[in-house]
Amino acid sequence: MRQEATTSHTSVSVQETTAGFRYSVRIEQILAALALVLCGSWFAYKQAFSQFQHYDDEGLMLIMLRHYMRYGGLYSSTFTQYGPFQVYIHEVAHVVLGIPVTHDGGRIVMLIFWIGAAILATVFLYALTRQVVLSAAVFFLTLTLSIVLRYEPGHPQQVILFLTELGFCLSLRARGRVSKLATFLIGAIAACLILTKLNVGVFYAAAAFFSFVALMSPGRLRTLLLTLGCPAAILMPVLIMRTHLHAWAWHYCLLATACIAIFVLTISAIPTTDPWRPAELWWPVAGFLAGLTLILGVALLSISPNVLLEGLLLPVTHAAGFFFIPLKIPSMGMAIAGASSMLSVLVWKTRDRLAHHPDILGMFKIVVGLATIGILLTHILATSLVALPLIPLAYLQASGRPQTLNYLFPRVLLCGMIIFQFLQAFPVKGSHVHIALTPAMAWAFVLVFDGYRHLETVSGTALLAQIPALLRLRAVSAVLTMCFSAAILVDAEQTHFADYESGPTLDLPGSTRIHVSSADAKLYSQLVADIRENCDVLLTMPGMYSLNLWSERPTPNGMNWTGWMTTLSEKQQRETLERLRKSPRPCVAYNRGDLAYWMPMGEDSLEKSPLGKYVATETVTIARVADYELRVPVTERDRDVSTHLSNAHQ
Repeated sequence: MRQEATTSHTSVSVQETTAGFRYSVRIEQILAALALVLCGSWFAYKQAFSQFQHYDDEGLMLIMLRHYMRYGGLYSSTFTQYGPFQVYIHEVAHVVLGIPVTHDGGRIVMLIFWIGAAILATVFLYALTRQVVLSAAVFFLTLTLSIVLRYEPGHPQQVILFLTELGFCLSLRARGRVSKLATFLIGAIAACLILTKLNVGVFYAAAAFFSFVALMSPGRLRTLLLTLGCPAAILMPVLIMRTHLHAWAWHYCLLATACIAIFVLTISAIPTTDPWRPAELWWPVAGFLAGLTLILGVALLSISPNVLLEGLLLPVTHAAGFFFIPLKIPSMGMAIAGASSMLSVLVWKTRDRLAHHPDILGMFKIVVGLATIGILLTHILATSLVALPLIPLAYLQASGRPQTLNYLFPRVLLCGMIIFQFLQAFPVKGSHVHIALTPAMAWAFVLVFDGYRHLETVSGTALLAQIPALLRLRAVSAVLTMCFSAAILVDAEQTHFADYESGPTLDLPGSTRIHVSSADAKLYSQLVADIRENCDVLLTMPGMYSLNLWSERPTPNGMNWTGWMTTLSEKQQRETLERLRKSPRPCVAYNRGDLAYWMPMGEDSLEKSPLGKYVATETVTIARVADYELRVPVTERDRDVSTHLSNAHQ
């Protein structure tokens, strides 16, 4: 009995020790992950509440969402150039989380999307590599690369980045118990993006289309789809940029066309051991149709079909011709891109030979991956010249043998998304370049990891081969991750947080957390005080709707847009003008410098703008604060009083 008891006790002790060991390792990883997310969130929070951008996309998105939530009438009485999904998802976020539609609240919602996108990028890389430290690096570097979100809180870009990263994560489930649901949701995301921002949704759908079709089992259907799809994809940049090809866009168009051609032609030649069966491709199609049906069904409950169709097609028919920020690529940049393209073609053509030299291919991938990481952090546009033409490296393998769908599909979808989303930067460069190229950070880390894996197969590289194995040790990885997080934050404290630490808060309604420079705080406080004193209704030219929110003075109606001078129709402007004239004390906040920014084609078209004519001929300046003028109808104030007040403010 004693012996049996001893044996039983020993057995229990071993089980407890083993369980305790497993639990302690799991705790270390959980603590490392929590440290990573908390430190990254602290970094993002301080960035999110630093600065205010004068072009005020933030105020535009807030005033649009607030007007819609109060009065409804999307596209009819509440103007927007974006699709209904981004309006609905932001409404849900504010209502469900109980976050007010203010500057502070909008930035909190932006933080959720921003940090969520970085977490999804981390999950994607960890699932591919099982490298905790590499995944930690991707988390922080994705946050850093997408930091442009803080300039335009509430903009569809935050939804776009999150949904794109979610698509990557779903692609990890190409085979398995949930593959049907995963591919269904990949298709649904395409519908969500199309009904958020039409061009971005089309680019996502194109990347998903080629990722599914190229990895199909050989047959007539695959041949037909590729025969139709490849020429359409290669011609896509020309069709999109045709209005500006003669001026500034032809270099951009040539680069995008070359990169798309390299992508669609190389993936057509990838062998896989377990290709998609044609029947499986109905799941993403079903997801796409279900997403469209659900979102459009909700929209049609309150919007007529004609109004909805007109609102969805407005960006296609209007935007590029009236407002653009050119993405200009110099001749030297094109020479670099040409050299990268030729190198990419050469590597692909010699892939069979490289299969016998995995050390060469491995080192090449490592060099390209590390170079891309450095370029992304220093000169992001140069990434398109160096890295985009080399996109096939992510699915070019040293073994020379067909790979599984689980291996290929995430890599191919990632590459396709980077290539097609690069077209986002037309016609407005701005922050679109950062959002489009943020996934390139994960691509670069995949290259580095795959390069080391190739080196593992080569004798004589024992030191290099041990690096991935060392990083796979969970305890070491946890410690290194926390050290890495601390180092990033120390650097951030010294280099990124100067605005947050030194500047005062705006101390205006709904903006008590936002830190700005002392000059900006004084400017907006004075301007808002003048508006409150003189106005019941405020029109801004161009649209600067934060002034409405801060002064708590409404706009004339829901026809609000930053570049309303060229975007709103004559009928819409006349309706706004009629409401403005009926107001007891209407005012106009006018900024000539910002007006020139929003009208790159010149201000001649203002002669066709009823509201523009009203501001120019029927209002007089009563106050000036920096570059802003506060104007009222000339018949409502005596000119002598106006001149006196104007001189006093000067």
